Order: sequence, then structure tokens, then C-alpha cells
Amino acid sequence: KLGLDIMECLYIGISDGAHPWRKARVDLQGALSVAPRAADKAVTAIGTSGQSVTLTVPAAGAGQYHYICSVQMTKYATSAITGNATPITVTTTNLPGSMAYTFETAQAVGTNSTRNNDYGLPLKSVTANLATTVVCPSVTNSLWRVTVTYYAAL
Repeated sequence: KLGLDIMECLYIGISDGAHPWRKARVDLQGALSVAPRAADKAVTAIGTSGQSVTLTVPAAGAGQYHYICSVQMTKYATSAITGNATPITVTTTNLPGSMAYTFETAQAVGTNSTRNNDYGLPLKSVTANLATTVVCPSVTNSLWRVTVTYYAAL
């Protein structure tokens, strides 16, 4: 089954009924494309040492979802951090499976621990017109920086 939809009046997409994220697009100039759409929005949150950080991707608008292209997180050690048995977990809301990311606990002063998650096919938010968040916990002697690239569409 094939379905047609209009995405932000920029192109017409022909999609597989079972996998609507698989789209062939025709832009206003008539060019056919099957590559994933590029992110046209980004949000960054930067914390202070020892504080939690919540990055919020604002609600996309009526009937619109977030399509997350990348999530990049960096934990910078402002002082030496002694490791322990419990990993540091960054959590999310409004993403499939309540995605979470794990960071090590031990870290030398002045170093970065980074997770770059570039998704070949964007992650579609679970609920339309609802904020999506990335929540970094409070970690002693650590400073968080988080960036999400995305686009909004039906």
C-alpha cells in the first residue's frame, strides 16, 4: 500500500504504508530523492559544574512530530572524578523506548567523555506536538553540554 502526504508544503512524499519513514520525495522543482531529510533545527543546553542539565526540544506544533537526526552529549571533568560501580545514565522523554545513554564514572580532570549519536534514519518522537527532552543527571565535578539536531514534520 502506498500513501501520499504533504510535508510542510516543501515536497510530496510517497511512503511505504507499513514503514511510513521510508519515503521517496519530490521537491517543488521535480527532483526525486530517497535520502533522509536534513535537520534544519538544533537545540543546545550547557550546564555548570555539578548541576543536572535538561535539554528541551520544544513542541513541534499541531500534528507535527520531532524527527531527531543526532544527539551529542559531552561530560567535561572540572576536577578528577573517582569511579564507582554505578554508571551515569542520561535519560530521554518522547523518544522510542525511552532511550538512555550510559557514561563512565571515572574521569581525569580536563577531559571530555562524549557520545555522538548520528542516526542514519531520523528517530520519530512518540507523541506529536509534545516536547522531547534529554536529561543529564547531576554529577559532582562534571559539566554537561548536549546538542540535538532535528526537523519537525507530520
